[in-house]
Amino acid sequence: MTSNNTETEEKRVLGYILKNPATCVKQCREAGITPETFQTAKFSWAFEQIYRTVTAGESVDIPWLMNAAQSTPECPLKPVDITDLEHAKLEAMASGESDGGEAAALNTLRRRAEGLALGEVPLPAIQNAAEEVGRIDTHHPLPPELVNGLLFQGSKMMLGSGSKSFKTWVLLDLAVSIAAGVPFWGMQTTKAKVLYLNLELQEAFFWRRIREICRAKGIDVPDGLDCWNLRGHVSTMERMVPKIQLRIDKQGYGACFLDPIYKMLGGKQENDAGDITEVMNAMETLITRLNASVIFAAHFSKGNQSAKEAIDRVSGSGAFARDPDSIVMMTRHEEEDAFSIEAELRNLPRPEPFVVRWDWPLTRRDNELDPAKLKKIPGGKAKRTVEEILELLPKSGLSTGDWQKLAESDAGIGRSRFFELRREAGDRIETHDGKNFPK
Repeated sequence: MTSNNTETEEKRVLGYILKNPATCVKQCREAGITPETFQTAKFSWAFEQIYRTVTAGESVDIPWLMNAAQSTPECPLKPVDITDLEHAKLEAMASGESDGGEAAALNTLRRRAEGLALGEVPLPAIQNAAEEVGRIDTHHPLPPELVNGLLFQGSKMMLGSGSKSFKTWVLLDLAVSIAAGVPFWGMQTTKAKVLYLNLELQEAFFWRRIREICRAKGIDVPDGLDCWNLRGHVSTMERMVPKIQLRIDKQGYGACFLDPIYKMLGGKQENDAGDITEVMNAMETLITRLNASVIFAAHFSKGNQSAKEAIDRVSGSGAFARDPDSIVMMTRHEEEDAFSIEAELRNLPRPEPFVVRWDWPLTRRDNELDPAKLKKIPGGKAKRTVEEILELLPKSGLSTGDWQKLAESDAGIGRSRFFELRREAGDRIETHDGKNFPK
C-alpha cells in the first residue's frame, strides 16, 4: 500500500507527462524510468499505457486514457483517478516552462529508478492515521479471500505436517481449487490465476497428479493454472526471487506455490532464526512485487506432536511459525490416513479445527471425526541420540540454554537427557564466546 505523499508525487509526474508526452517519455526512457518505478499500481498502469502508445508513435490525452481504462477488465485506474490526472495536467500547464517543476518531478523518479536498479526498496512515507482511516473504504480496500476464512490474496501461507502426509497432493489440490474457483476442504475459493513452482517432482509424475486431482474433483484442468517445473534448476530464495519476478511479472497471478520450500534454503540452516528470516523477507519481496499470495509447506519436527501446541510442531526456527499470515497445521489423527486441521491466522478469526481423510488423490473433509483425537506415539520413549541434538545446532552457533530449549521444543528431548547427550557429543562440538558450534 502506498502513501498519500507517494500518490501525490506520482500524480504530479504524470501530469507533466500528459502535458508534454513525446518529450517526457523520451526523458523517462533515457533515465531508466519504467512502470515498475511507480509504487502506486494505478499510476504504474497509466504510465505503461502512455509509454507504449507514445513509443508506438500515437498521441495520448485524457479521453484516450479514460477509454483505455474502461476497456481494460479490472483496471486499477478509476474515473476519479483520471479526473485527478486531468487536474495534474492543468496544473503542469499553468506552471509554465521555466519553473523547473517538470525536471524536478522526473528527477524524483529517476533517483528511484536508480535505486531499484541497485536492488534498493524505497521506504514508504509516514502517514497520518486520522487521514488514512477516514478514507479507508476508497484507498484501503481489503484484498479478496482466496480461500474463504483462511487466506487473503497477498498473504503468506504455510502448510505444516509430518513426513509422508501428502503435502504436495494437498498443495496441488489447493492450487487447482483456486485456479478453478471450486471449494477446497469445504471452503469456497475466489477464482484467481495460479502459478505452481514444482521444485521436486519429475515432470511426468507432476502432470499425472494434476490430471488425477482434476478427475477426482470432477472438473477440467483449469486454464488459470500455470506450472513451472524447476527440478534441478533451483538456487537460494534470494537468487530465485528476481528470476521469478522477471518471468512472471504482469501475469496477474493471485497465488504462487513454492513446493518444497527446503529446496530454496541453499546453505541456510532451518534452525537458524537469522537464515529463515532472510528467506521470509525474500518471500515478502515477491509478495509485495506481484500482489500474490505465496504458499509453501514445512515439515514437523520429530517426536509426539499431540503433546505440543499446533504452532510449535513445525521443525526449525520459530520464524517459520511467526512470519506467515496463515498457518495451517495438518497433524495425524488416531484414525488411519486421517489428519486434524488447525489454523493460526493473523488477519481472520481462527476457524474451528476439523478432520480430513486421505482418499486418493484428495484429502476430503470428514465431519464425523473428532479433531482433538491426535495420534500418539505408542510404546515407551525412544532412546534419543547425539545426532538428534547435533542436527538442531546451526552453523552460526547457539548458547547452551537456547540449544536446550530448541531440543525440547522441536525434538521433545527433555532437559536432563539433553545435557547427557551434550556431554556425550564431546569433541564433536566446539565452544567459544558462550556459544556451541558443530565441528
